[in-house]
Amino acid sequence: MNENILELKQIRKQFGELSVLNGIDLGVKRGEFLSILGPSGCGKTTLLRVISGLCTPDGGAVYLNGEEVTKLPPNRRNVNTIFQNYALFPHMNVEANIAYGLKIKGVKKQLQKEKVAEMLRLVQLEGCEKKMPSELSGGQKQRVAIARALVNDPQILLLDEPLGALDLQLRRYLQTELKRIQKALGITFIYITHDQEEAMNLSDRIVVMSERGFEQTGTPQEVYDRPETAFVAQFIGTTNLIYAEAVSGNQVQIEGCVCPIETDKVLQSGERLMLSVRSERLRLDKEQKEGTFPATVLDSTYANGILKTRVETREGKILISIQQEARCTAGETVYVGFSPQYAVVVEGDLS
Repeated sequence: MNENILELKQIRKQFGELSVLNGIDLGVKRGEFLSILGPSGCGKTTLLRVISGLCTPDGGAVYLNGEEVTKLPPNRRNVNTIFQNYALFPHMNVEANIAYGLKIKGVKKQLQKEKVAEMLRLVQLEGCEKKMPSELSGGQKQRVAIARALVNDPQILLLDEPLGALDLQLRRYLQTELKRIQKALGITFIYITHDQEEAMNLSDRIVVMSERGFEQTGTPQEVYDRPETAFVAQFIGTTNLIYAEAVSGNQVQIEGCVCPIETDKVLQSGERLMLSVRSERLRLDKEQKEGTFPATVLDSTYANGILKTRVETREGKILISIQQEARCTAGETVYVGFSPQYAVVVEGDLS
């Protein structure tokens, strides 16, 4: 059996002269929690609509369980979608909202009742069946929307920024709930978000997307620790992009100082590179050591248990270091360094 429940092949979509999706390829595994992470306007929701059948691509094909469904309408794909506004029926109580899809399918009333009770237990809303949507909190509405989407046993659940309208504390709680529900059912979740923390907390795998298309696909640890492009490095977490020049082997020159790095890429002497070094990996020393280069401290601030220090190199590059033990003084000269394994060569504009 193909381990991919969903496959997208060369998906293209254009609105007028605006090209939104340009040859998208993606395989999604059975039982996977996949997040598509990217800024507003990069095409995330359009891609979700193509998967659900709400939008027909201009080119390419969508396969579900190995069968092409590109031109099938939403009601002929075993895929359900949860939107940010939940779209609950205001004139129906919780029980009727959840049972609606079963009723449309002609499922017997007793089985409807049993399935609704099962879903209410799953989303921990037992006793709320007779409540109207207007009587529910934002978090409860979100869980009713999940129950309504899951009651029909979809093979894939699509979630389009479903927590975006909630406050931070509730959002974090419901992230945990979503992960629990997904693991309990073993259903494939495809989750759209622009919130990097959300994607990192929830996902088995993340697709990082920009206006150019897919930048990188990998586990949360892979996209954080080994970003492939400058966009990914900057979009996820806090990083420093440092220009360097290859010297020999895995040694590079940064602002006239030779620094070792670890990379699988074959470097050519004189080749210009861009390195990503996470701010928590950037070390500031009071004395010059091998593999460090000088900089001047601009300022140092402390908040929420994190000490953040900004420094400026001789060539005018601003770098940020966090979680340093010793506070630095503005105007002081320090020496910037990093362990070789934490300097990642990324693709980016070197002009």
